This record gives sequence, structure tokens and C-alpha cells, in this order.
Amino acid sequence: MSVLERLIGSSRYQQLLAWFFRPIDGSSMALFRMGYGGIMLWEVTRYFDHNWIKSYYSGKEFYFTYPGFSWVVPWPSLELMEAHFILIGVLSTMVFLGLCYRVAAAGLAVTFSYVYLLEQARYLNHFYFVILVAVAMIFIPANRSWSADSWLKKRVSWWPFLKNCSPYTDNWGLWAIRAQFGITYFYGGLAKLNEDWLRGYPLSDWIADETDVIFIGQWVAERWMGLFLSYAGLILDLLFVPLLLYKPTRWLGFVLALAFNFMNDQMFSIGIFPLFMVIGTFTFFEADWPKRFWDFCTIEGGKHVEACGKRASLLASEKAKLLLARPKLPRSEGGFKFTTSLRSSRATDWQAGQRLLAGFMVVFFAYQFLFPFRHFLYPGSVHWTEEGHMYAWHMKLRSKRGRTEFTIKDPDSGRAFKIDPDDYLNNRQERKMRTRPMMILQFSHWLRDNYREQGMKNVEIYVDSFASLNGREEQRLVDPSYDLAQIEWSVWPAEWIVPLHTERK
Repeated sequence: MSVLERLIGSSRYQQLLAWFFRPIDGSSMALFRMGYGGIMLWEVTRYFDHNWIKSYYSGKEFYFTYPGFSWVVPWPSLELMEAHFILIGVLSTMVFLGLCYRVAAAGLAVTFSYVYLLEQARYLNHFYFVILVAVAMIFIPANRSWSADSWLKKRVSWWPFLKNCSPYTDNWGLWAIRAQFGITYFYGGLAKLNEDWLRGYPLSDWIADETDVIFIGQWVAERWMGLFLSYAGLILDLLFVPLLLYKPTRWLGFVLALAFNFMNDQMFSIGIFPLFMVIGTFTFFEADWPKRFWDFCTIEGGKHVEACGKRASLLASEKAKLLLARPKLPRSEGGFKFTTSLRSSRATDWQAGQRLLAGFMVVFFAYQFLFPFRHFLYPGSVHWTEEGHMYAWHMKLRSKRGRTEFTIKDPDSGRAFKIDPDDYLNNRQERKMRTRPMMILQFSHWLRDNYREQGMKNVEIYVDSFASLNGREEQRLVDPSYDLAQIEWSVWPAEWIVPLHTERK
């Protein structure tokens, strides 16, 4: 008996598995697979068009890494980094086509995660979001229909990348994608429930000069417009999921989601994120919506309703086959006999792989439901200390400016001198580091190690750091009395970070 079965009970566990693997039409999932692969391919072309590979991943002395991943480093030459991105493009194309899909989906998840882990200064919520989707897509059977794998399987029976062709897919896959997009919308709304956002900041400051924004450009300097957009964003983020899940309001939710993401694209430079969210929003419609849309466009009169009915009949037949394929459970006159042999029979009802997959997905989404709340374990404002800020869908909630000054001291010789971060970091790295305490700490450690290699045994590093959050007056970010060379990264609250105490003018 699995841990999950013990937690929720045998009966509920069987019901969960039945729901997980209930067959549904595969066309919506296939279309999402194409959208996902196409967007990732487009992202690769953007890196080449903007020369970002050279700018971000070559010719730098130092990279801000993630805790536990300092061993992840760029390829030793620009040519190899470019080849890596070409590989991402090839894998994205294979996912789009559904060719060798499982291998391509796993490869895309690994290769993109590698790029993400190279540089913390490049952290974006939508990169984290892409990785979560990529992990889920490894397990979702999105290639059973409308794919190169299904086309080849019909013609070459030994094709190893698809077990069988089918117009159906598993119910859990579509709901996994819905949950992933739903979490992003809803948790983005929860994150907006903070004092600054409810006062209209930092959005009011950001849009003040955006007079060319479509529809609202003439009012962006007005105080009420910043408040209106702030509250509209908050309310919509919280309402998208219920609106999209409830069938009578689904079209309203979809139209609002289109408008919301269109305005985000107009006002902010957030790359593939708005388009990706729109594509994901389509999955909240019925699983066979692409076929219904095709029938509506191609079949005359009311015959498309008849075609929809035929699909429903075939799907019901497929569900019946699934039920008949399961072992029958023994009954007594009074009902089920819950004996050891019965539990053994129920345990063989589902394949081990199916039970493992269900358990993994439960853990996968339990992590996503709980992990964003970890910032409540830290004192002070998460937007100031940055403790628990990442992976929590705190999107576009803070505007920070800062300046830092590093002082290196050698207690053995009594020598002290200052260094300029610009000598070691590029513009983006230096700008991000100024307002992020843990990046300041990581850079201090790199300086410490460098000077130790040069023969300075007892290196001391002190930082004079000032920052401003969402228009507040500037204040100290890091306590200058702490020797950061002696402080190690920790998950516990950092006492060397000065609490936020200034207010907006």
C-alpha cells in the first residue's frame, strides 16, 4: 500500500486513480503541445536575434549561481553555447511535431533548465514557469494524436516512441496544465495583496510616461489610472481560475484573460510570457474544443452538432472499455469484503507506473501550493529582504534602486581599499545585485576567494549598501558592520539585512 493510499484511504485512492487515467479527447492537449514547442522555438530565435547568448553567457568573470548549483557553468566557448541553444531549438521543434516526443520533452526540460541555472541575475518568473511546464510535459502523453509519432506508429508498428495511437489522452495531463496556469494566475493575485500594490505602486510610477500605450495612453499620468490598473490586475488574477472553470462564465474569463495579457505585453517587456499564458488559457475549454471548432468551420448547417455527438459516443465507449479491463472486486451479500486478499486485488487494479505517476504529480503540485508561502516565515517585507521572493509568483510588484560600495580589508597588513563591481560584472548583473542582499553576499564570497588565492589569508569584506523600494526614501540595505566574508548563505533569516523602515514620500 502506497503512502498516498494510506493518507487518503483505499477507496478514495482508487477514485483518484480512476479520475487520473480517465480517457478524454486528446486534441486540446496536442494543440497545447504545439503551442509550447512553437513558443520555445521562438524564444531561441530571440536569443540569436538580440545577441543575448554572447551578452549573457560569455566573456564574464563571474556568474551569480543558485544555492546548490554553483557547479553549473557555461560551455567553455561561445560556439558551444550557441550550439546548446540550437539544440534547444531542435528539441522544441520535435516537441511541436510530436516526434520522438518523450525524449524531446525530457531533453528540452534539461537543456532549458541548464540555461536557467547559469545566471541568477537572469531570473524571471516565466523562466521558472516554463521549467515547471516542461517537467509536466515529460510525463503527459501529448503525442497520442496529431503528432509525427502517431503518424509513424500507424505505418511502422515497431516505432518505439509511442506505445499506441489513440484520439484520447489521460485526464490528468490536461488538468495538470490547467493547474499550472491556474496557480500562476491565482498566486499572482494573492501576491498583489500587499500595502504598496493596494496604494497603486509601483504600477503608477511605471506607467506615468507610457503615453503611447493603446487605449489608456492619454490617462497614464492620472493617479486614478494607476489605482484602477492595480486593482483590476489584482481582481482579475484572483477571478481567472473560477471564471474559466465554471462553464457559464468561461468565455467571459477567456476574453478578460486575452485583454489582460495583451495589456501586459503592451506595458511591459516580458517576452514570451503573455502569449504562453494565452495558449494555456485555451486548455480550460472542453478537451475536444479544437475538433468542435474545426467542425463548426468546415461542416455545413447543424451537422457539426451530430459530429460532436458521435465523438461523445466514442469517448463513452472508450471509458467503458477501460472499466471492463479492470479486475472485478469480490462482493459479499452485504457489499465489499475488505480483506487482505481484496486489498491485494485492488493494488493490482492499476499498474505500478500509474500509481507512481499519480503520487509524483500529487507531490509536484503540493510543492507548488505550499512553497510560495515560505516568505511568511521571514520577518519584514519580502520585497525588501528578497527572502522567499523567488518561486512565489511575485510578479511586477517592486521597483528598487540601489548603490553598493565594497571595502576589502587585510587585518594582517592593516591595508583597506575599495573595489568597483563594474570591473567584474556586466550592467545587468551589477544592477540586480545592488538591491538583492543574497547576491551581494555571493559576490562578496567570490571576492574573498579571489583575494585568498592572491595570498591575502584573512580577507574581510564590508559593504555599504543603500536601496529604495517603490519610491520610498533611500535607506541602508546591508549592515556595514558585518564582515560578509565570514557569513555563509543560509535558509534562516539574515540578521545582517537592515529591516525596511522608510516610507514613501
